[in-house]
Amino acid sequence: CLIVNNGDGTGTIGPPARAVRMPPMPRLPPAGRFPPLTKFAPPGAPCGYVITLNDRVLFDFDKSDIRPDAAQLLDTLAGALAQVKATGIQVRGHTDSKGEEGYNQQLSERRAASVLAALRTRGAAQQMEAKGFGEQQPVAPNERDGQDDPGGRQLNRRVEIFVRA
Repeated sequence: CLIVNNGDGTGTIGPPARAVRMPPMPRLPPAGRFPPLTKFAPPGAPCGYVITLNDRVLFDFDKSDIRPDAAQLLDTLAGALAQVKATGIQVRGHTDSKGEEGYNQQLSERRAASVLAALRTRGAAQQMEAKGFGEQQPVAPNERDGQDDPGGRQLNRRVEIFVRA
């Protein structure tokens, strides 16, 4: 239950909020002043958005060739991207930390390039670039308490499509 005392003898209790009488509260002396907010600027429109694709949807284990059963997903995605007024698109490949770091970096680059090429051949013709991040930007822990975490590693193996607005 939320109770709001307006300080003037009125308030609300709820939800649903209903008006009630309450004892007035004494006024507090000023505690100071907030600095002027001349330097504060609220964020404008978002700079873009990210579409995340799980690696199992697109690739077989340790491969960068797109699976044939991913064609419908890529057709739909390319069609949607072709209709967006984007100032640029970055296809980002990511891996988990299993294996050699240099190998994971190359795998992430190859996967990003494969998705970019597939989107281009399907009509997504905006300015696009592919970038691999390897294991450097995990979204989940690869290990928990010193033990391998297959679920976390799975979340880290992904391709992200950043669409600049």
